[in-house]
Amino acid sequence: MKKIIIFDFLRTLFDPETDRLVPGALEVLVGAAKAGFTLYLVSQREGGERKKRIDSLRIGAYFDRMLFCDEKTSEQFEEFLESIGEVDRKKSFVIGDRVKGEIVCGNACNLQTIWIRNGKFAGELAQTPEEQPTFCVGSITEIIPILERV
Repeated sequence: MKKIIIFDFLRTLFDPETDRLVPGALEVLVGAAKAGFTLYLVSQREGGERKKRIDSLRIGAYFDRMLFCDEKTSEQFEEFLESIGEVDRKKSFVIGDRVKGEIVCGNACNLQTIWIRNGKFAGELAQTPEEQPTFCVGSITEIIPILERV
């Protein structure tokens, strides 16, 4: 069974205000892959622009597969997981910046969740148990010690 990480893109790996990767994002992708995780990306689509942006940042090769959707739902995440095959859900993660988005979807799929509480949605606190992340960090680089423990 594989250990996986499903990353969100916008404001998790990419900062639209600076039009660059979030500081430390590339190091986390490299470190997670070296730690034996298979990496995936689930992002809302912006026509074809999101894929073009990922290609221009040269990070697409880190992901085994990418899913672009109109709206992130728990059902889409579950279908995506089933298409991946044997996943060790206790040792796998969803990482994102929205408790009402990626964290809810990851929790519904029985994956560990890491909320990067930083930027635009830092004040979007969990209102329900489904929105409660397994881990909460202030920056993407803080997830490295969490991943190393798995």
